[in-house]
Amino acid sequence: MSSKIFLQSLQSKLKGGNARSIHLNALPGRLATRLDLQQLDLIEDGLAKSFLDTLLTKANFEFKISFDKIDLNEKDAEAQKKLTVISKRLNSIIIENEDYFKEHGMKTLGFGYPILIKRSSKDPAKIIKAPLFIWQLEAVKSKNKVNEWSFLRNKVVQANGKIVDSDIHPISINEVLLSFIKSEDDITLPNLTNEALDDALIDSNELVNACAEVLEALNSNSKEQILEVLSKNFETAINVLPEASQIDAIANNKAYIHFGGIFGLFRAQKESIITDISRLLDRFDAFEFDELKVESLSTTPFSAVDTDPSQQAIISALGNEPNQIIQGPPGTGKSQSLTALITNALANGMKCLVVCEKKTALDVIKANIERTNPQIGALVGIIDDVNDAREAIVDSVRDRQIGVPFHISVRQAQNQYDTIKSKLKESAELINAQHAALAQTVYGDKSWSQIVGRYLALLKNFNEVPLKNIIPKEDFNFAQDHTELEKTLAILKHSHNLFKQSHQVHSIFRPLTDDLFLDQQVGPSRVRIEDFIAYAHKQIPTIEQVIAERQVSGKHWADDFLSGIPA
Repeated sequence: MSSKIFLQSLQSKLKGGNARSIHLNALPGRLATRLDLQQLDLIEDGLAKSFLDTLLTKANFEFKISFDKIDLNEKDAEAQKKLTVISKRLNSIIIENEDYFKEHGMKTLGFGYPILIKRSSKDPAKIIKAPLFIWQLEAVKSKNKVNEWSFLRNKVVQANGKIVDSDIHPISINEVLLSFIKSEDDITLPNLTNEALDDALIDSNELVNACAEVLEALNSNSKEQILEVLSKNFETAINVLPEASQIDAIANNKAYIHFGGIFGLFRAQKESIITDISRLLDRFDAFEFDELKVESLSTTPFSAVDTDPSQQAIISALGNEPNQIIQGPPGTGKSQSLTALITNALANGMKCLVVCEKKTALDVIKANIERTNPQIGALVGIIDDVNDAREAIVDSVRDRQIGVPFHISVRQAQNQYDTIKSKLKESAELINAQHAALAQTVYGDKSWSQIVGRYLALLKNFNEVPLKNIIPKEDFNFAQDHTELEKTLAILKHSHNLFKQSHQVHSIFRPLTDDLFLDQQVGPSRVRIEDFIAYAHKQIPTIEQVIAERQVSGKHWADDFLSGIPA
């Protein structure tokens, strides 16, 4: 598949939207993280209209919702049940919004209003119930009262609990809805995202006029006639959002506006991706993607992070193949591999951008880098929100520039680094050559390590193993130079002496059998060794206690024995 066909297919997939998402189906149903605006009137008469008036007249506000004024004695069982549902939904919205922020680094709570209802032209069985505009909100639960919440618009809660003004977030038009209608009907709805929305305010007249323009584009009616009807409908009391079955029963081929609203989590808007893909397709020939060649910028395969052979192989492979996929279950070292790749990029004078689906993954990688080298860690910045993080990133860069030591020049530092890198390269080549030699077959299809392992395994079952009867020296592939044999014999003699010296502690390491290392990856072997060490550490206090008890009982026995001997 060519790059252009892939981009076109991806764009088509993204533009379709998910008909079940809140962007195209805003009905609350039984979803715990959606709340119908009209339900606020169950708490206090006129509360829904009060919220809407505040929304359309103030760019910054705190809107409180409280059960304090409710006299439950006046509420029947059904009304109390509805209040319980409202309380649960408000709590769920806040909790889910915070959890999503911890995982993905962004908050998605918003208010959608009004609702455009339209039957699909391609699939008449499908009806979209989509909000036209989306206001970004924050919600907090009171720490002093049980059933009190606040919706915040362009305000934040500081660490001390104080609510203050924040950066202005403009009103968003439902881009998923625009893409859906463009894809289905090839109709471009009026662009309402510029002057009308950038000031973070849209008043009632602007709102009704925008709705009229949308219906004019979809239904081909005159704007004056639509405005008259919409203005009248807007002034009526806020209605509860209808059930899906009710909409299905009455909806025809003409779109209409329901002046109701929905609080919910507006996640996974993909319009920015769709826009970027459109720009790429418009200039596809200029980019020459199919002829694009990525040059390898890696000049050294080393990293400031400890790596096992499999992780080092990933870095080394970047010199030949710039695209890598790392896959593995939890705990196998994927984050460590990414940390090594990042420090390797920095070592090669490159910049590095890391994008993760979940914020926790970014936090793990940043912590790994800081733990490895605090100086490198100081170069890392996490961007949760482009607007909110900008000031912190700029201040961080400024502080580092001011604090740069000048006791060594850049050229001197580069020369020192090149010298260390050269020595490291020589050491790595020597070690790799030794490993390659060990991996070569010296007897039949077995390497030297396998033969030694087999010999040690036999020693566990037999006091003496005549090695010459098992593996005749004539079958070994020794070099023609006799010095190799002399060196091997010297190493064996030295190893034999070390083996005898360590014989008294062999039982301690008996759990570390040959099977632990044979045909095993480094990761699983390391886990088993760490488990054994943890087990041994737990046993040490018991062993020390037994030794102490034996020493005490031995001393008592000696004292008793010596006291019975005449002086």
